Amino acid sequence: MKGHGQKFGRKQEAAIAALISCATVSEAAKQAGVSGSTLMRWMNNDDFCAAYRRARAGLVEEASNALRLRAVGAVKVLWNVATSPKSKSTARVSACRAIIEFVFKGVEQEQLREIHGLIEEVSRKLEAKKR
Repeated sequence: MKGHGQKFGRKQEAAIAALISCATVSEAAKQAGVSGSTLMRWMNNDDFCAAYRRARAGLVEEASNALRLRAVGAVKVLWNVATSPKSKSTARVSACRAIIEFVFKGVEQEQLREIHGLIEEVSRKLEAKKR
């Protein structure tokens, strides 16, 4: 591995992509063109693990953004089911329950983002004091 903050080699980048797209570490090693033991050694490296976590987080963020773009339409569908006299009562109750659950989960996520931001701010201030 190269020093902190430097780019990984082609094989390490391929391994990170493979880890994201494969079901097992052995499949990922094969796809990346490295041995399983090499990939396991890289996975024990802090810089490699950090890059892998960033790549996974980026993938989750992309998926979250795609869902967010479609959320308004999904809520409209749920609302139509919830309020339509043609819908069975069980479907209306299920739709209402889903809307309420999504609202609460959204509030929880916003609170977690705020807490995460506060933790990052405190961490930065503590790090600045160490210098």
